[in-house]
Amino acid sequence: MIQVLGKRLVGIGLLASLSLLVACANSQTQKLASKQQFSGYLSNYSDLKQVTGAEKGVEYLRWMSPEVQSGKYTKILPKGVSFYPKMTPEQQASRQTLIEIRDYYDEAVKREYAAMGILATEPGPGVAIAEFAITGVYIQAEGMKAYDVVPIAAVISLTEAATGTRDRVVQLVMEGKLIDSETDALLADAVYKGLGKDLPNDTAQLTLDDVKPVLDKWAANLAATAAAVIGAAK
Repeated sequence: MIQVLGKRLVGIGLLASLSLLVACANSQTQKLASKQQFSGYLSNYSDLKQVTGAEKGVEYLRWMSPEVQSGKYTKILPKGVSFYPKMTPEQQASRQTLIEIRDYYDEAVKREYAAMGILATEPGPGVAIAEFAITGVYIQAEGMKAYDVVPIAAVISLTEAATGTRDRVVQLVMEGKLIDSETDALLADAVYKGLGKDLPNDTAQLTLDDVKPVLDKWAANLAATAAAVIGAAK
């Protein structure tokens, strides 16, 4: 009787742990940032709505004031990308790599805005300021969160989650806001989440190239969407 009960308990634990792995895997591959990933960089997250971007495959959360489409704005001045709340290098993402990611995205945004003819060089009438912050760089074992603990050795062995050989999923979260350059009035908020190239194990170092496709797509989407909204697309 005790042996049967023990087997049942192990079986229940096994199923529960497998369910946990599936849930974690789903959370890693979701396109939209979760509430748990909101950093506090934006003043209000409750009005954000899911939006399909101008670029194929881009989905994000956004709130936009009617003022943006009033015809008042014709140019956008990108402010340098920052880290929020602070830059926190991980074991597989060095300080230098995070700086490279920040600087690359900063230049990509300027490049795309210029290509759309909406890049401003200084504040003034008809100019909105775009502020961005990298709010999360997550590197986690595939199907697992860094703080997840699975107590059954059989499950750990089955999934290889406890070994260094399992792929690491790279997630990048960025938040941004659009502000009137003269009045500081908030015009729009947005939260982006993207997946970089998986790292092969727990020792491989993240590089800029692993996330360049995500950064390029985000920058192109921001510029195309902004140009269409303010009616300045070429």
